[in-house]
Amino acid sequence: MKLWAAPLVPVLALTAAMLAAAPAAQTASAPLKVRDTCIDTSVLARASAPGSSDGADVSAVEAARIDREVKAKLLGRKAVGDKRVRVVGGSSTSAPMVAAVLPPGSITINVYFHRIVKAAATGKPATDYPNGHVPDSQIAAQVDVLNKSYAGQYGGLATATPFKFVLAGTDTTVNSKWFALGYGSSNETAMKKALRKGTKADLNLYSAKLSNNLLGWATFPSSYAGKPLNDGVVLLYSSLPGGTAGGYNEGDTVTHEAGHWLGLYHTFQGGCGGDSAPATSGDLVADTPAEASPQYSCAERDSCSTSVGTDPVHNFMDYTPDSCMYELTPGQSQRMADQWVAYRT
Repeated sequence: MKLWAAPLVPVLALTAAMLAAAPAAQTASAPLKVRDTCIDTSVLARASAPGSSDGADVSAVEAARIDREVKAKLLGRKAVGDKRVRVVGGSSTSAPMVAAVLPPGSITINVYFHRIVKAAATGKPATDYPNGHVPDSQIAAQVDVLNKSYAGQYGGLATATPFKFVLAGTDTTVNSKWFALGYGSSNETAMKKALRKGTKADLNLYSAKLSNNLLGWATFPSSYAGKPLNDGVVLLYSSLPGGTAGGYNEGDTVTHEAGHWLGLYHTFQGGCGGDSAPATSGDLVADTPAEASPQYSCAERDSCSTSVGTDPVHNFMDYTPDSCMYELTPGQSQRMADQWVAYRT
């Protein structure tokens, strides 16, 4: 996966290309997600070239601006008695800490799934599936993967976040131009304008055969106010659980992109620069160890020697294959809660 972002309107795009070598299997000592073994035999990978990185989803300046904005919004809500926000400490020389208070599983997110297809169904799976006709069973499985991922049911740090997901609706649109969807294109704009449902608290998923070998892309919560119709996640139809994107067909493209939609950055944002002040640099999450660059395989490593802990290669917000990914951290859960209260309530 590789994410691209316009400087002022954070939008994430996920590219796919050939891995240089098949990744190693997970070690037996690691808490394993009960899925396929971590061997990639497909042409898909979460980056345009192993070893490369887009640097950051947004600039450090923009990330800091959003962080200040979130804190201001939370303080504003606390000032009017919002019980979803707590303030800790603060003095004449230090600002108070402010955080959202959302218990595990307390937020239900409606999911609207928009299935974009090239041509009307013929009743022949060998023809219909390549045209984007993903079965309802795969859509249901995708929502199940989201729920298990965000409830910490795949092992690792096993963080139960505030978020759970329910499929609120599915629709199918025949449109060959939208099916061959390009990131940031006029077709994407037209598609979302025509199909998007719900409010800023609802997750819209659009499946299509994305151009330029993309796996998917997403918008940040802070982008909603400026471009509400653009809000949501776009995904490669074959990346759904049981799809044909081998190595990337367990549903974690949506898990990863939903993390961005809820306000998370990549674990490798800022590289090793997050070592000295992890809560205020890098991905702005203190309990995700700094990572010099994205990891494209399941191999364990420690790319930032001065950072506590090895690289978070099993985190949903790295670039590893689906079967390597199984965890979110408590800090990531708190960041998503803060962004939710600031931007999506």
